[in-house]
Amino acid sequence: MNRINKLMTILSVLLGLLSSKGIAADFDFVSIEKLIEQEVGRVIIPKVYSKLGIEITITPMPGKRAQQMANSGSKDGEIMRIYSYGNETPNTIRVPTPYYYLETMAFIKQGSDVVINSRKDLHNYRLAKVRGVKHQGDRMSVYFLVELHNPASKTFSRC
Repeated sequence: MNRINKLMTILSVLLGLLSSKGIAADFDFVSIEKLIEQEVGRVIIPKVYSKLGIEITITPMPGKRAQQMANSGSKDGEIMRIYSYGNETPNTIRVPTPYYYLETMAFIKQGSDVVINSRKDLHNYRLAKVRGVKHQGDRMSVYFLVELHNPASKTFSRC
């Protein structure tokens, strides 16, 4: 019985050390600035992890700088990146559990004479993408000449 009590005491101590409070850590992540889905992530992700006893801060910055900070180890990682990011950022570890997805689509001004029935039809037009949104560039650059625009610029304010 004495041996069982000692074993139970040791297990209790180990469980206490390994509990979420016992292994809690603070992490400093980065996100891409000025993108609404990233802003949502900056609010939600810390709340989710705080329930696990893990405190997270997320600092927004331009996309390439965020990637460099995560890859260099200056920050602990980056939130909400596309799958190919893991291939391009070798010093990071992909967390393969998706918790959101995006659907990208084009919009045109109602009443315009633009007719798009297929991808081929897009070759007749100049296209723009939001700077820092990697999945747009990955897909559009294969097919089209891409103009980059800053999401904070006045370019989009009159759409």
